[in-house]
Amino acid sequence: MEQAEELMKKYNDPLHMFEYAYAEMPPYLKEQREELKRELAEMHKEEDHG
Repeated sequence: MEQAEELMKKYNDPLHMFEYAYAEMPPYLKEQREELKRELAEMHKEEDHG
């Protein structure tokens, strides 16, 4: 658990999890990654505008 938490601190961008699962990312994962990217951008926008 501690090792995983340390790695999460190091790789704090959740989009990184998509980059190491497959040598070539399947189309469905590319779609999921883009969806997460949009959601994170929206969350950051809401945080900035309070």
